[in-house]
Amino acid sequence: MERAGEIVQSVFSGQWDIRQQRKVPEIPKQIKDMQSTEGAGAQPQQHKFQEIPLQSDAGQAGSSGASGQQRGFPGQSKNSGSSGQAGSSGASGQQRGSSGQAGSCGASGQQRGFSGQPGSCSSSGQQGSSGQAESSGSSGRGSSGQAGSSGSSGQQRGFSGQAGSSGSSGQQWGFPGQSKCSASSGQPGSSGSSGQQRGSLGQAGSSGSSGQAGSSGSSGQQRGSSGQAGSSGSSGQAGSSGSSGRGSSGQAGSSSGQQQKIQDLPSPSQDNKGGELSRMNPYAGLVDCLRATWLTGKTRPMEYRQGQLEALNRFLEERRSDLLHALNQDMRRPHFEGEVAEVAFTRSEVNNALNNLSCWMKDENVSKNLATKLDCAFIRKDPYGVVVIIAPYNYPINLLLVPLVGAIAAGNCVIVKPSELARHTERLLAEALPCYLDPETFAVVTGGSEEVTKLLENQFDYIFFTGSPRVGKIIMTAAAKHLTPLTLELGGKNPCYVDKCCNFQNAANRIVWGKFFNAGQTCIAPDYVICTIETQERLMPCLRQAIREFYGECPQDSPDFGRLIDDKHFRRLRAFLECGRVAIGGESDECDRYIAPTVLADVKEWEPIMQEEVFGPILPIFTVGDLDEAIHYINRKQRPLVAYAFSCDCKVVNHVLNCTSSGNFSGNDTIIYSTLVSLPFGGIGYSGLGKYHGKFSFDTFTHQRGTLLRCMGLEAINTVRYPPYTEGKLQLLLSLVDVKRKGMCTLL
Repeated sequence: MERAGEIVQSVFSGQWDIRQQRKVPEIPKQIKDMQSTEGAGAQPQQHKFQEIPLQSDAGQAGSSGASGQQRGFPGQSKNSGSSGQAGSSGASGQQRGSSGQAGSCGASGQQRGFSGQPGSCSSSGQQGSSGQAESSGSSGRGSSGQAGSSGSSGQQRGFSGQAGSSGSSGQQWGFPGQSKCSASSGQPGSSGSSGQQRGSLGQAGSSGSSGQAGSSGSSGQQRGSSGQAGSSGSSGQAGSSGSSGRGSSGQAGSSSGQQQKIQDLPSPSQDNKGGELSRMNPYAGLVDCLRATWLTGKTRPMEYRQGQLEALNRFLEERRSDLLHALNQDMRRPHFEGEVAEVAFTRSEVNNALNNLSCWMKDENVSKNLATKLDCAFIRKDPYGVVVIIAPYNYPINLLLVPLVGAIAAGNCVIVKPSELARHTERLLAEALPCYLDPETFAVVTGGSEEVTKLLENQFDYIFFTGSPRVGKIIMTAAAKHLTPLTLELGGKNPCYVDKCCNFQNAANRIVWGKFFNAGQTCIAPDYVICTIETQERLMPCLRQAIREFYGECPQDSPDFGRLIDDKHFRRLRAFLECGRVAIGGESDECDRYIAPTVLADVKEWEPIMQEEVFGPILPIFTVGDLDEAIHYINRKQRPLVAYAFSCDCKVVNHVLNCTSSGNFSGNDTIIYSTLVSLPFGGIGYSGLGKYHGKFSFDTFTHQRGTLLRCMGLEAINTVRYPPYTEGKLQLLLSLVDVKRKGMCTLL
């Protein structure tokens, strides 16, 4: 009991370390005297994680003798130093400033500044971005600037820069890739410090020369984003002493006091042994860093989202030739197809988002009942938070960046994972994309299935996956562990019905183009043709002519016909050539990963090619007796991503549309429908979950937050719902909230 009483007394007096479950060691008298002098007027720490002022606010804020947290989001707040100037004296908590200047004198805590110039007087824990910071024995974070620490033993993370540590004995993580503009996956090195250092797309080396980050025996955290960090003795370097600070696009400092790590922010990694996850999972720190940035509200303003979308547009324009070259190296993709399906389409999505973003972001007013007529009811378009986008190899730019457009427009922080199979495109995206986007809010992670598995062990707020149904099940299982919402863009066997009443040559041209575009590696390509035997006989010569006109007598020599992604997919597809009867094509070359545009006739339902998605340049024709039998066959199978129907009779096309179910539908053409940003794109059932393109992408990454605001007055109106309950109150309340059928009149 005496021991318990001592613990309780220590907790209330602030002398008990909850994490270590022990009493805080006695502070020497000299240090106590210093703290009592510098921290006069300090108050208990206050956390305000959820207060996000309106975007239009701007002004100045200052605080003196405060010991709580101050965070500034884009706008104005009396206690958050946002869009103006903020100062604190004798503070022992956190202070954050956004788009302004912040300074602290004798402060003991953390200070964060975004897009401003925070400064410090007599401070010992400074961090700057686009500037310089000096401190020793502390932890700091910087973005687009220089920061360093000396005599500390905590964490150091660098993004979009170079980081090194000397005299450390902790852990260092590097994420795959290397870039001179953004730090994602570099070379980490450490010696003798008791902390952690993480770098993403950068290089980590030891000891402080200009453009490097060094820490020696430091305690706290240091993060640099899009900048340089170094230890004392190098030009434009920073050191830290006895505090922690954070800065972005400016200079920030605070001195002499409590050190607070990124884990102090609400984070899923703190739940369910999050500390163990951080030590074992190489991506936990990256996810925590992005979540910390998102909680500051940095991604919420419309101006910020527009700026990132404009940067993505610049990436597409300035690196266009590099992107097309990488696509050609991976799959020998013709530049025509790369421009149409990858670069131009993504650029259209970006422009569409920029044109409509202000409208999409507006609160959506809703109808109200009589009980809420005096209130304000609307739907707030909130971002989810930290999201991850995982893309496949077949359209490695389109299927990565188009979802990214929606995620940026919705105000999320994003991790993108390009396909490792398209290795040239993956390398280009990992190295170049971080040079254009803000490394504090976006990151590129590379690797294969093992890296994806590790990545998805972290809790995200939304997962967007494009790929096969087999992998989609794995992704959905990982999401279920954290109850994470997700979108699955999968594939399937897309039927293409050709009616006996048809312009066969026109139909053949459109089918051949849609099927053999990108060598058949398209999730919305016609997977098989279904028709009667008579229709097959009339369609076959038209298909042969279309293939000859498009790719010549020898398609292998054509510059307009691509190649398969790798040997594994080549061998899988070559086995399909044993099915049915080869009517057109059938040639293959394993060394070139080439399979000719091929049409198979007399294919049976039980053959392997009819059991799984083809996803290659082989088109089987499956024959039925009539239209009704074709519809019956389609409906017996898993619902496809898209269904096609060709007929000169619009009634036939509409009959197929009305009697089948699929993610999308196109009549008398194939894949061209996907270029419309006004149409939702997505599957149903086995072919996927969710939709995107255009505004649907924005909606996918947006939480529709129902909101009701009412005043504190007029309480007499509310008495009808309060006890004691009476029959009169019940009838009156029901008349206020009930929804009546239209066209019905009730006589009172």
